Amino acid sequence: MNITRLIIISLLVSNHCFAGTFLLNDYNIITLGDFSSNSEVEGRTFVGGNIIGGSSHNFGIHLSSPYIGPTLQVAGQINGGASSGPLSVQGGLQVGLNNSVNWNSKRVNNRKINNSNSIVKTDLSTIKASYAAELTADSSTFKNMISNSNVIIPSGQPGPYKFNVDQSLGVNDYGVFDITQWGIFGNSKVQQIEMLANNVSSLAGIVINVGGLNVNWSNSGNMVGNVFNSLAGREKILWNFYEAQTIQLNAHNFMGSILAPYATVTAANPIEGSLGVFSLLTTSEVHLPNSIIEVPETISVPEPNTINLIMVILFLLAYSRFKLFQTSGNHK
Repeated sequence: MNITRLIIISLLVSNHCFAGTFLLNDYNIITLGDFSSNSEVEGRTFVGGNIIGGSSHNFGIHLSSPYIGPTLQVAGQINGGASSGPLSVQGGLQVGLNNSVNWNSKRVNNRKINNSNSIVKTDLSTIKASYAAELTADSSTFKNMISNSNVIIPSGQPGPYKFNVDQSLGVNDYGVFDITQWGIFGNSKVQQIEMLANNVSSLAGIVINVGGLNVNWSNSGNMVGNVFNSLAGREKILWNFYEAQTIQLNAHNFMGSILAPYATVTAANPIEGSLGVFSLLTTSEVHLPNSIIEVPETISVPEPNTINLIMVILFLLAYSRFKLFQTSGNHK
């Protein structure tokens, strides 16, 4: 037996890291509370509260048959009644038990549903609770990632806000930023927002952890450049508003996915990516791509007690010496 190899193996028993799936890989929108829109969603939607407002809007417009799972799920109620505009759903619709469904006329609570190939009434409360627990846990996990990249913030005079992803990061690495919202969204000196990441194609993702309870994108700076404006870039960008309660995007196009499990998000221009939020009130589109980021997870393998490990090593050394002595005696 190679005693050195055995000792090394013993010492290498430690934490093993791997990636876990993320709900925003499968959904374009998840709200834990209410959702309101007068526009369209390109992918799948889960609404943990109610669909509120009476405007017509469309779901799953970029999905096609065969559909994987329901396109729209509403754990609460679809509000509005006959006087409201219809909802158009490409694929299946699931609604909670508090809704009245008439399949013959394709109505839910007397509100017209167009295009849907099925309307199913079912209990979605367990799924809602599961998604709430998962999104809040994921947000905490992303928040605890160690920052490894830096930003340039304009201060004395107007200029670009620049995210600089560490260029030494490679395959399966995450570029991680830790910022506060006032330095970017509320900073009047920010003329534009850039992402500098020549290595984006090899990265597992770019995580931007944003602190602040109330986020208001009040300056005129827009997200520009190749990374923000490409599908391949946006699907790898995750903005984690881990403590925000309100997020006002105003008339800005937002690039990348948003994780904000405690926040009500208000938007008036397209969001280019997935959302996992408390509530969403929008008068514009929510576009694909879904996020392709996975959640970093750590499985903690119990490490041997230090004293016990020393005892094992001493025993193995003694045993090795004994075998060496025994072999030497046999050769005399």
